[in-house]
Amino acid sequence: MLWFCLSFLYRLGIYHHQSATRIQLTTIYQAHFLIMTHDMCATTCCSSFVMPMSIATPYGDAVEDMSDEDFQAFVWPTLEALLHHILSLELGQRSGLQHMPIYRQIYTLVCNGFGELLFDNLVEMLSNVTSGMGATMMEQLADADAPTFIKAFVRQGKRFHQAGEITASLFRYLESVLLVPQMNTSIQKEFKAMLVANVIDRPDVHDKLFSHLAEAEKTAFLVSPDDLMCICQNLYRMNPDYAEELPGLFKRFVPVESAFSTPKCLLGIGRPDIDAFDKAHLQLGGHMTDDDDDARSTSSLTSMGVEPLVACMKRQRFFSDSDMDDECGF
Repeated sequence: MLWFCLSFLYRLGIYHHQSATRIQLTTIYQAHFLIMTHDMCATTCCSSFVMPMSIATPYGDAVEDMSDEDFQAFVWPTLEALLHHILSLELGQRSGLQHMPIYRQIYTLVCNGFGELLFDNLVEMLSNVTSGMGATMMEQLADADAPTFIKAFVRQGKRFHQAGEITASLFRYLESVLLVPQMNTSIQKEFKAMLVANVIDRPDVHDKLFSHLAEAEKTAFLVSPDDLMCICQNLYRMNPDYAEELPGLFKRFVPVESAFSTPKCLLGIGRPDIDAFDKAHLQLGGHMTDDDDDARSTSSLTSMGVEPLVACMKRQRFFSDSDMDDECGF
């Protein structure tokens, strides 16, 4: 009798633990994200976005059985919150992300045919974010003088570039199998296009920005030369036609030989997170190309402990089933 009671209580404890685990997993996704503070973040004011190892859907962990509606309801809210977290980072702030589990989730979704839907949602989100950026900028800086406005514009531009670089490394696999070869685009191209359309070319922002730049051109040292160089080089890289509005200023700060290269003021931004996602990309069988910004060779990342695996492209909707292997490996 005693043995029976103990056995019953033991099984009840296991059932309760498993039920609590399932409830916790579902709660994480319903809450969209969970922020946890780590000791390593104490000096950098960063937070950790914790993404569960499996996706909570009506089908359990069977992502291949998930519909587009399930993706929108159960997966996208979490990914959207993750992307907003990346966009909210201050310059040089480490994200605290769990890089490999997150990259593996994106990889699995792309493997199972959700790449195009993921990209469409990302573009829509970027459109909303950049539209809000333009409106907020005009609200907060409506009465700002030239030095204040230009400095704030440069800072926000750097933060947005940092978010674009980290996001591009997060979606490196999506770029390599869908965006670049089939859609002739990339994550950074979309970031730049949205920034131009909804912020720089927004009439009130554009007029205020270029009027302040004209004022800075006429008054020596009104604005930091470093800020002027950074903003002119970035504007020219996004659209060379901007130089026609202030040809003297752009000629002064945009070197002809490196007009379309990444400005020095943007180099190295977000590097720790980019390196971590690139390492995850290589571990899942990806490779870096010469077209990648600041691309490193596979051999250089091997020294970081990278052991490339065979990439799984099972059930991608743009490949026939006969071309795919039967085993994903995870």
